Amino acid sequence: MIIIFKKEDGAVLVLSIIIIAVLMILITALAGSINSNISFTKRHENDVKAFYAAEAGIEKGINMIINGSFSSLEEDKKIEVITKENLNNNLYYNLKVKKNGNIYNLYSTGSGQIDKVINTTISYNNIGGDTLQAGESINLESKNFLSDVDSYNIVDGIPILNKEDFSEFKNEFDDSKVTEINEDLIIDKKNKDPINLSEIIENNKLLYIDGNFEISDKIDNIEGTEGSPFNILVTGDVDLSGIRNISNVNFYILGDFNYYNPPANQTFNNIFIYTAKDLWLANKDKLSQGSGAITIQPGFEFKGMVIAKENIYIYTKSGKISKSEIINLPDWFKESMSLTSSKIDVKSWEER
Repeated sequence: MIIIFKKEDGAVLVLSIIIIAVLMILITALAGSINSNISFTKRHENDVKAFYAAEAGIEKGINMIINGSFSSLEEDKKIEVITKENLNNNLYYNLKVKKNGNIYNLYSTGSGQIDKVINTTISYNNIGGDTLQAGESINLESKNFLSDVDSYNIVDGIPILNKEDFSEFKNEFDDSKVTEINEDLIIDKKNKDPINLSEIIENNKLLYIDGNFEISDKIDNIEGTEGSPFNILVTGDVDLSGIRNISNVNFYILGDFNYYNPPANQTFNNIFIYTAKDLWLANKDKLSQGSGAITIQPGFEFKGMVIAKENIYIYTKSGKISKSEIINLPDWFKESMSLTSSKIDVKSWEER
């Protein structure tokens, strides 16, 4: 009997060793699984962080587009932006931006423990957001002369106004504040025009011309009142030369706006121009005579805003073209131009 009990004691020992071994295996497997999950979680965390860093780069790019930071970016050229701002744990993004008209390609790499890439293409329309906006092209360089413009953009979908829009605008004013001319208005030495433009501007709010409007001499300045601009609506072309200063005037033109070969040191201040066709701050009829013949004289300063349905041509020897915040536009125009909001459309989005 004593021998039998001894044999049973050995069996318990062996069984205990087996149980411990199994437990060790299970613990090892569990530890491996936990380590694997921790590693997976860590990789996933790094992946998410890198993605958010890349996304932050895209958001930075969109904000810079809205703020006009890339307005002067040369077509089809890339700009790189590298920053760690507002990113923690050694995270940063490398943003590359390429512009083609109002289409922007944003390529953002979020980097930390790993890299994540977001490549997106967006279109941005912000009618009323830049100093110069055109539906087709903006031309600023002529041989050795490059205009100094603070912001410009090609904008899709600029609406084209018509005479009905002008009539709606005209009806917003008391008849006593409107001067209406139903033919061409030409002011020069040869034309003994009885119109007193300075008096009209002083006593009225709007000049409506159903035809062309041309001033070649006799008038040095066209000046409205700051905060209450004088409005000039023309169904044809506008041609100005010799005017030295124009201030606080809004032009709404259904034809071309031409301002060429004026005297030196002239100023446009708080000016808004909408043209349903082209805007020229040069002489388009003398392109063949070289850059000197088509270039605005030195000292030209334009402070305002231009919206051209088609093209903008500006050639200046010196001077500055910048946006003015002192521009008052009627509600009907803001609504027709959608000036109250900008629009961003995502054309493509790729993550990797």
